[in-house]
Amino acid sequence: KLCIHPVAALLKKFYKIILIEADIEAPIKDLTVFLYEIENSPKMLKIKSVDINAKSTPANSVKARVLISNILF
Repeated sequence: KLCIHPVAALLKKFYKIILIEADIEAPIKDLTVFLYEIENSPKMLKIKSVDINAKSTPANSVKARVLISNILF
């Protein structure tokens, strides 16, 4: 399960920073792939913070909140 929504837009002189929050419920392996894909995206994406909590079922599943920034020119 993945839910993504914008949090804020910060206006700078020559660019804009968009903050995006992603709430994820998935196996830890899938979360790892998601984080890797964000950090290695050709777009200007950066992970600002990650909050991870273990879930009791199903096994190896986590609930995470990820704050992502995107720079737009």
